[in-house]
Amino acid sequence: MVRITFLTTAIVAALSGSTAAYDCINGLDYCGSGLLQKGTVKFSLWSRRYPGLLTDVTICNLGNYYKDIVQALQNATQPTDPDHVNCSIFHCGGPDTVPFQKFCGAGECKDGGLGHNDYCN
Repeated sequence: MVRITFLTTAIVAALSGSTAAYDCINGLDYCGSGLLQKGTVKFSLWSRRYPGLLTDVTICNLGNYYKDIVQALQNATQPTDPDHVNCSIFHCGGPDTVPFQKFCGAGECKDGGLGHNDYCN
């Protein structure tokens, strides 16, 4: 019983600490591919059976912006094909607000790094 309570507490703590950290940062520009990774809550577990084994576990996907990206592309009369979803720049205006900025081209949208705008190559 103690193990179950501890595991439940650990999962709740991981979820509560991770959700805000995985939203886009208001005011920054993001590649669609980067926005799609936002909202996925992952954490690592150590195995008691195999000491030293570390496993990443995905708990849930909290919305990863896919619907918002498609809506933003439609609002800008852009195609919603995978290249436009992944390789376009979107501006983070807060939760669920990511208006389309421009299409970079297949493979041309680059991650600017933590706290910096993504950009077209």
